[in-house]
Amino acid sequence: MFRLSRVTVAVVLILLALLGIALLRRSFDMVAGGQSSESSEPVEVIPATPIAQGVLEDRPGGPIIGGRPAMPAELRITRPSGITVEVVAFGIDVPWDFSWSPDGRLWVNERPGRVRIIEKGKLKREPWLVLDDVHDDGEGGLLGQAVDPKFAAGEPWIYLAYTANVAGDKFVNRVIRVREEAGKPGKREILLDNLPAGIVHNGTGLTFGPDDKLYISTGDTWEKEGAQDLKYLGGKILRLNRDGSIPADNPFGPQSPVWTLGNRNPQGMAFDPFNGNMWATEHGPSGEWTGVGQYDEVNHIERGKNYGWPLIIGAAGKPDYVDPVLCFPEHGLPPNGIVIYDGRGIPEWKGNLFFCSLRGGTLVRVVLDDSTRTHPVRVERLFEHSFTHGQFGRLRALGEGPDGYLYFGTTNRDGRGKHDPENDRIFRILPAGKK
Repeated sequence: MFRLSRVTVAVVLILLALLGIALLRRSFDMVAGGQSSESSEPVEVIPATPIAQGVLEDRPGGPIIGGRPAMPAELRITRPSGITVEVVAFGIDVPWDFSWSPDGRLWVNERPGRVRIIEKGKLKREPWLVLDDVHDDGEGGLLGQAVDPKFAAGEPWIYLAYTANVAGDKFVNRVIRVREEAGKPGKREILLDNLPAGIVHNGTGLTFGPDDKLYISTGDTWEKEGAQDLKYLGGKILRLNRDGSIPADNPFGPQSPVWTLGNRNPQGMAFDPFNGNMWATEHGPSGEWTGVGQYDEVNHIERGKNYGWPLIIGAAGKPDYVDPVLCFPEHGLPPNGIVIYDGRGIPEWKGNLFFCSLRGGTLVRVVLDDSTRTHPVRVERLFEHSFTHGQFGRLRALGEGPDGYLYFGTTNRDGRGKHDPENDRIFRILPAGKK
């Protein structure tokens, strides 16, 4: 009679246990999200809101709580067809942001304070820069990054936003630029210092606009009232010249870097290559004040406008405040990197707005209307298994590479995600069959 060895039996039991865990996870995904995690067909998970809901509740002493803006149904496509996703680099420590220089190098911020370079598809072993004064705690650390638009014209600066340790146990947010000299970091300049900083809500995304101005997103650092105070630089989007000076045409005068106010915790920013519109993602409340959570937003950013926080939550339709274009009150979808894609690599996605989300590990694709390009006509939640689980884990950085393809990065090592020894990773989305 044939007998199994103890080792064989143990292996079989382990395999059965792993199969059981996988089935349990799939079952959980189906319950939490309403559908199988293996679907490649669009599945409606949030119904459409044909008309903006307006004010839902006006609490004495504030805030005014609005509903959803007019939005199409949200469609989950866990495994979108027609594309493939490949790993560009792995073993990166919480890549918070990245950008490209004109020579094709990909510059990557690691939150603990290192700037890494990926060149010709390979991650260089040694960091290009290590900042020794980074306060890497909570949501602080080395955060936003941008490459000077005149990098190839003799101005090879890398712009960085980070949380800096100062005297004693104090820390601040700071924006600097570092010049590349003979392939190494050279001259360093502080552009903006002593920005409000906190364990959470630091914001500090960076991007350059088509006007060659530097835009900086700043979180309210849990000081919500400051978002409405023009003297408090948290809870804002700021605008500077490349050298850190304040543009004369800023909306609140030549002494103020403020571009918009009333932002809670703005993250990524992007400009539409087809009409110049500015967009920004923003984390909604976590119930810290009102008991109201979720309400993550994507906003069309306009010069000098007030986006409501903390007086307004959601799309209340109040004329003195700008309603979000997209708002997610039902399930948290904390958005981060954002791109308006020019369609060179995948023409079917030309002109679409994309943003990454941490919770759910979702890459959201938004088709905008053809006329003003400020209204969503289709919303797809890609790679999402359920409202709390996605194919790749927590997604943060997002960009369009010089090759015309979308790149995104995970932050599964940030203390809130699950990771394996090869995390974190940067991925590239290609047409199916493309290598």
